[in-house]
Amino acid sequence: TRDNNTYAVAKLVDGQCWMIENLRLDNSAALTTSNTNSPSLPLTNTWYFDANNQTTTTTSNSLSAPISPFSTAWCSKRNNTSCVNQSMLSTDNISNVVANQNGINQNIYSYGNYYNWYSVTAGNGIRANNSNNRSMSGDICPTGWRLPKGGDKTRIESQNDNDFWNLIVVELNNNSKPANYSSVSSPYYNGADVSAPISQKLRSYPNNFIYSGYAFGSSISGRGSGGRYWSSTSAGSYIGTYIMNYDGWDVRPGTGFGDECDGYSARCISN
Repeated sequence: TRDNNTYAVAKLVDGQCWMIENLRLDNSAALTTSNTNSPSLPLTNTWYFDANNQTTTTTSNSLSAPISPFSTAWCSKRNNTSCVNQSMLSTDNISNVVANQNGINQNIYSYGNYYNWYSVTAGNGIRANNSNNRSMSGDICPTGWRLPKGGDKTRIESQNDNDFWNLIVVELNNNSKPANYSSVSSPYYNGADVSAPISQKLRSYPNNFIYSGYAFGSSISGRGSGGRYWSSTSAGSYIGTYIMNYDGWDVRPGTGFGDECDGYSARCISN
């Protein structure tokens, strides 16, 4: 109700209820504690450059977005708190056609909007909170929903709360772990013969984790060839955050690394 969006949802094979469309929340709606999952308000936002390369910083309860789709380059000064601690999103959310599980009929799903780390965590994901395997307490999902958790090998084995891992490894791949699982902290599937079937299942109905690409610089990159989805869990380095990223070659089930300044897609899972 906060922005008049309607989403398709489904109980997936992990037994949890997921949105099966990418989040489309833009900068028109005001976030509140009653319509958002524990936001940190007000947000620090509006990262725009003027002719003299100066910035203007404001605060509000709405996300900050450049003029469609980019008034200037996406704020991409990596490892710079003036970038990572301000909200930024791209509303370049055109539609994508996704075939259903039989490959006959087709459904149209939006690519959704692209959020940096600060935005997707509703202001909770600031640099000071960036410690390894810490999940943020709030995000831009509606009340009753949250971002999926990610995490490294330690979190997977000891806490079993990497939601992407549970969906992809335990369910979609019949509890078959990556071949190199025992030797790396952030296990993944590598090689088209291994990852391609898993990638296909991710993109198939009803999962619909589409190849939505990501926002960086002054454009959207990788659309149609890869997907990058935020988790709520910090990776504890300047690179930032655990994400699910995948294409036809590699699949990292919530164990990949995302840069806090980049704009990735978001899915919400029910509590």
